[in-house]
Amino acid sequence: LHFYVDGVRYQRPRAQAEVVSLFNAESTTVTDDSYIVNSPPESFKSWGENVEFVYTGQGSPWTESRCAVESFEVGENDTSIVRMKTPCFQILQNKPCSQSTSTPVTIENTGLEDLLETTSSTPSFWVNVSTNTVYVKSTVSPESDPVAIVPDLETLVSGSDVHNVTFKNLRFSYATYDRPTSDLGFVEQQSGALVSSPAPPGGSCDNTAWVPMPSNVRFSNSSGVALVGCVFSSLGAGALQFTGGGQD
Repeated sequence: LHFYVDGVRYQRPRAQAEVVSLFNAESTTVTDDSYIVNSPPESFKSWGENVEFVYTGQGSPWTESRCAVESFEVGENDTSIVRMKTPCFQILQNKPCSQSTSTPVTIENTGLEDLLETTSSTPSFWVNVSTNTVYVKSTVSPESDPVAIVPDLETLVSGSDVHNVTFKNLRFSYATYDRPTSDLGFVEQQSGALVSSPAPPGGSCDNTAWVPMPSNVRFSNSSGVALVGCVFSSLGAGALQFTGGGQD
């Protein structure tokens, strides 16, 4: 999910490092679908279902995998159970090439996103999925009639068997990409190549199991497609993609 005000992208509020470190603590148990946290802070109860764990550089230094939370439950003996969306969390713990992880990055304000109670001095937004409500912290005055945009489309332009067509002086803007918050999540192997199922035991490097992150403008089996003087901005995935043997 992306949110823009007057062309500026707002970030989702992020947890401080001491909150993220709870999920890396020795006292925390990691299962195939959950974190079980001992003595969780009271703020856990206010977390929404849209909270997303970020694994920048974890498992492999060139990736930024993401898995979203499915639910929060009160466990026994003063514990909280943070259930993660699956198969994302299972894939994350069983990535190809021995790049598995379950450790969110603990750099300040990075490892957990979409926390309503987090304070921030920068413009941000938070979404209550159950009520379809967006909360915004902004430095823009309402009297200035700001324009807020929440992109809904994942595909702006797509075509198959397109030939000898020119797009000139167009701006392709405001698209999104919903996979990171889905059950599959965004488990990155390398350079935007995503893993959609757990690797076999032993961490085998099976390249056939990877799929590319799609672009918001894409063509397949096409030739002679030209984009002249066009601008790609404020997009949620890749910008432009040619597949299926595209030719100039």
